[in-house]
Amino acid sequence: MPPEARRDSILHFYMDDVELNRLYCKPSKVLNLASQHRAVITPDFSLLLGMPEHQRIRSVVQSREIGAYLQAHGIDVIPNIRWSSRLDLDFVLDGLPLGGSLAISTQGIIRNRTLRTILLCGIPVVLERMKPTSVLIYGSNAFGIKEAFPNDLHVLHFQSDL
Repeated sequence: MPPEARRDSILHFYMDDVELNRLYCKPSKVLNLASQHRAVITPDFSLLLGMPEHQRIRSVVQSREIGAYLQAHGIDVIPNIRWSSRLDLDFVLDGLPLGGSLAISTQGIIRNRTLRTILLCGIPVVLERMKPTSVLIYGSNAFGIKEAFPNDLHVLHFQSDL
């Protein structure tokens, strides 16, 4: 993508945890690229059903640390949120600013009925607690995920390759 096109785009980190762990160890490697975009979505570390709570919390912390690092270098950051149970929402949403934009990915969720139900049941909690002005959805809109959001909320949907 040419540099002038990047200025109007949002960089995301919806990728395998192996790649995300490399980013976590050396976030400075993406500073130049990230600074060329309008904003960056924080990395989407896995929060798996059945994963011990401390590992799910660690995934959120790693994502937030990278986001904080990028923000400290003047980059606009959009928090990505993911949860594997409604109980996760307490630590997933903790510390995020009210209002503003949030990002949600449906990758790895949409084809599994249980995970899809967890996602759909958590959306009203996210909306009530965070009062976002916009939500970016990355991934499939199968089963009407986008329609789970109120019509007056600015929702952008980006289809993933998966």
